[in-house]
Amino acid sequence: MSAYPTFLIWSFRHKAWWRAQGQGYTTKQAEAGRFTFEEAMVQNLDPISTGNRPAGDALIKETR
Repeated sequence: MSAYPTFLIWSFRHKAWWRAQGQGYTTKQAEAGRFTFEEAMVQNLDPISTGNRPAGDALIKETR
């Protein structure tokens, strides 16, 4: 187990999790990519916008 936390990325636009290595999206959390914070920060994340419909990408810290 890594000493560093891992993160998942949720896309509000696609209503799905990001897969690792740019392999698209999945609705199954178990198939989602795991990213270190540094890896997540170099992704092309869309900023979160609020309102009636959230949009953008959310960085979610994985809990074990």
